[in-house]
Amino acid sequence: MMPKLRPARPFFSSGPCAKRPGWSLDSLKGAVLGRSHRAKSGKAAVAQAAKIASLAIENAEKLAKVNVQGAKTALAQSVEGLQTAMAVKDPQEFFAVRARFAEAGVEAAINYSKSLYELGTEAQAQYSALAEEAWASYTKNVALWMESAGKAAPPGSDAAVHALAGVTLELGRG
Repeated sequence: MMPKLRPARPFFSSGPCAKRPGWSLDSLKGAVLGRSHRAKSGKAAVAQAAKIASLAIENAEKLAKVNVQGAKTALAQSVEGLQTAMAVKDPQEFFAVRARFAEAGVEAAINYSKSLYELGTEAQAQYSALAEEAWASYTKNVALWMESAGKAAPPGSDAAVHALAGVTLELGRG
């Protein structure tokens, strides 16, 4: 059933509010509209999350590889040390073998620590690069949004839009 009364001003958008004079659909170009999973910003966030997840898995694989190698080295040293200790005939030789394997164990632990440090440093550099990339994209998108907001703003609001843009950019610089 159609209503009997029609509004005096039938030009409304998301409710019975009139659009400002001079408004056009072109002012919405580049705006984040529609479903979030189809918006550019949503797609960029999903892509960024995928990069982070991929990087986390890659680094976990590297860490697992270092840990497995460390376990293999420790096992091999233990077996070799046990076999050598069982073949020893006098106490002086036993203490010399013990000292030699203790030194080898310390060296293996230092090498393992170095490998972990290198992995951590590499991962930190990768995550920092992702963060810088995300920040650059964010500031670019904020600037584009501010530009489109300025174009869509009502006439005479230039000063307010420029002030908001200045504050936004200053907050972004941190």
